[in-house]
Amino acid sequence: MRVKQYMQGPNLRPYLHGVPSELSSHAGLLAALGVRRAFAAEDFARAAARLATDAAGSPLPEERVALAVAFAEAGPNATPLFSFSAQSELLVLSWSS
Repeated sequence: MRVKQYMQGPNLRPYLHGVPSELSSHAGLLAALGVRRAFAAEDFARAAARLATDAAGSPLPEERVALAVAFAEAGPNATPLFSFSAQSELLVLSWSS
């Protein structure tokens, strides 16, 4: 999945952010703060919508087109928002305003 390759670098930012592995020992605290273990389809849809809004009708550069494709491909395969798997990596979301 293309999103996996983007997770290795900062390319999902400012739309989606991963929690550094160094914080995995604080999983309980992160969960209490509302950090989920996986992105949901809704997260990818919101990120794609924000990407479109940020473009403001201008053509996207090639790297942003690749990011939009990654969001579109990942959304249908994402964990539903109501699901929670202890085997997943911790992830956090950020929407810039």
